[in-house]
Amino acid sequence: MRQPTWPAGAHQLVLDTILAESETFGGLPPERLRSLAAHCAEVPVEAGRLVFAHGEPADAVYLVVDGTVTVFRDKVGKAMQLLARIGHGELLGELCLFDETTRTASARAATDCRLLRLAREPLLEVLRAEPQLAVRIQNTAARRRSLNSAAALELGQQSEVRIRLRAPVRLRLEDGRVVGAELANLSVGGVSLEGVPDDWAAGTTVRFELVVDGESLPVDGRIAWRHDHSVGIAFQNQARGHERFVYRLLRKLAENG
Repeated sequence: MRQPTWPAGAHQLVLDTILAESETFGGLPPERLRSLAAHCAEVPVEAGRLVFAHGEPADAVYLVVDGTVTVFRDKVGKAMQLLARIGHGELLGELCLFDETTRTASARAATDCRLLRLAREPLLEVLRAEPQLAVRIQNTAARRRSLNSAAALELGQQSEVRIRLRAPVRLRLEDGRVVGAELANLSVGGVSLEGVPDDWAAGTTVRFELVVDGESLPVDGRIAWRHDHSVGIAFQNQARGHERFVYRLLRKLAENG
């Protein structure tokens, strides 16, 4: 995430103003706002990029200044499920203030976004000094869930469109051959490839190494569908750390794209 450049002294004033104008932090004493702003950073996030991924340390809360962020859960063998959409003035990842030490879901920018990142530990110190703020955050989150409950139920039945990629990759097959292909999309549940061997038929099991930018992902999967030279492969029997590796690879591909 690219950090903006501010004139001397202007950065603190900008962050103070953003916090003071927010529904959650507005009304805090000026000294509390200054203390909180000292541990904040304004970060731009381009559409399609991850803000955080499932399983990562829950070390910060985000205030959405502009744009929209989608929260989703992606598990092996299941469709990627949308959980919520977070917009202007709302908090993202606030569960880390109460009972979450690692992220239980992932968040991705649906549009170009400006987020204010508030480090967890300094924010907890402010909550201890201003207990009404903790209640306000809990109430705001509860109200948001209540207002969006119908939409959330609807979203929960939908599969999020995966990030479309057009990345050149290599497939290291079990017989030692190396085949060039193109990565169309990727999630922890499966992968779509174009330019695969002609003998890869729907319903068959395939094992190979997916080599991308010097990194290798072992794949043991079943071809769920085939159309011309394109296939969709559902992962199965994945090694420990598979989910984290896939998210790291997605970050790398997004940054290089």
